Amino acid sequence: PTGPTGATGESGPTGPTGTTGSSGPTGPTGLTGPTGPTGLTGASGPTGPTGLTGPTGPTGSTGTTGTSGASGPTGPTGSTGSTGSTGPVGPEGTSLLWEDKDCDGPNQWCGLIYPYLDADNQILAMGGTSTAEAEIVLDPRATKSTGTTVLITGLTYNPAAGETGNIQSISFTDTSSNTSGNSNVNGLNISSTVNTSGATGTKEINAVNVSAPTITACTDGACTWSGIEVNTLTSGAVSTLTSNGLNLVTTGISAGTLNAINIGSITAGAGTEYGMNIGTGWDRGLSVGDGTDYVRVALNAGSNTGLQYGGSHRPAITVNLVPEYAGAVLTPDGTNNSGSMTSDFCSTPRSVNAAATPTEASPCDTDVSTEEHNYYSWDQSGGAAQDYDIWVRWQVPSNFSGWPTANGTQAYGWKTDATGDVNRVEISLYDTAGTIDIGPVNVASTALAWTLNDVDDTPTGTYTPGSYATFLIHMTADTGSDQVKAGEIIINYLAAF
Repeated sequence: PTGPTGATGESGPTGPTGTTGSSGPTGPTGLTGPTGPTGLTGASGPTGPTGLTGPTGPTGSTGTTGTSGASGPTGPTGSTGSTGSTGPVGPEGTSLLWEDKDCDGPNQWCGLIYPYLDADNQILAMGGTSTAEAEIVLDPRATKSTGTTVLITGLTYNPAAGETGNIQSISFTDTSSNTSGNSNVNGLNISSTVNTSGATGTKEINAVNVSAPTITACTDGACTWSGIEVNTLTSGAVSTLTSNGLNLVTTGISAGTLNAINIGSITAGAGTEYGMNIGTGWDRGLSVGDGTDYVRVALNAGSNTGLQYGGSHRPAITVNLVPEYAGAVLTPDGTNNSGSMTSDFCSTPRSVNAAATPTEASPCDTDVSTEEHNYYSWDQSGGAAQDYDIWVRWQVPSNFSGWPTANGTQAYGWKTDATGDVNRVEISLYDTAGTIDIGPVNVASTALAWTLNDVDDTPTGTYTPGSYATFLIHMTADTGSDQVKAGEIIINYLAAF
């Protein structure tokens, strides 16, 4: 039997490489790999020959016109054309429309065509065959004693509801932009010159005359006839615009008579007749003056509706508080108040308590023919000077507007003598807020005589209409039988209505 295979011996040295065998058959093509990056562009080859010209495309839009070239020489004048037909002429062979050739227009023409009229004898009319029948008449005759230079007549209108007929209509727009001075635009401007003579005849010149209408019918529906109707603006009002329905610009004259508005007299008839009628809603229905000094009729002023005054046009009203003052009370001030207070009357015209040399019993002076007073008399009975007070309240009137510049409040006083200036009638004024405005002011300045003195020329406190101001009359009599007397208090104020 075969024995076991022995161990493999060591490998011998490698022999020389044999010759390459013949190539085997090509295996199948593998999958295409991804495209590599594009290599650098090679140098351009030579230009090929020009191809054939293609068909012409559509025409493009016309370009902008270039600048004009220099003008060429003037060509020869053409032959004169044939004369046109002769225009219409008047009845005697004269052209009705003319244009003068004596101006600075082209070929010396004036550019104004006008009807050829004899200014002294001929009239231009339209709408008829005679002056009486024409609706529009122009009469340019230089001097006329009667007639109308421009006459529009014979027109009849029959407007339906909402329609308006205008014999003449003027419409314009003002676009002025001046920054100084005054610009002016007039829809209608009329200038006139008066150069009349004749000592006994009256002359009437009217820049505008509106005759009374001829009424032939107004039987159905109400009719309103207005000589002039002015409609004020209804929108577009601004603070810088003043709108006047009628504006009269006047200047004072050195002679004659000037009436800004003159309303003539009538003979009253059975109808309703008003010289001027102003509707409601106006802040001032009628105002004379300016915004400060005025007299006005206010129609929308609540309790103050009616006649009102302002500034220097306010009327001065005088109120006299006569003893015994209405509502007055007698009050001691608590010290040295012994004596008697009485009231009395003296009058020179009536010969009551009056004497040539006044006394305490007869304080009026017969040398003063009009002297007359009601008065309080204070007669002290103590050893030293004694005093007593009278308080008077005055209700400020509802029409109170202010005080004058002088003599606002005054009072009469009388005293037995002026020794030591102890006998005094002193008045103080308290305003409606209860604050003393003036005082004490002594109004008894002369012995045995009535004296009128100012208490306060122009009070400066608060004086509210309807509230009360108060006068304090402090009467002081010296020792012995001296007396002091307080007479009338005079109040002068300015009224608003």
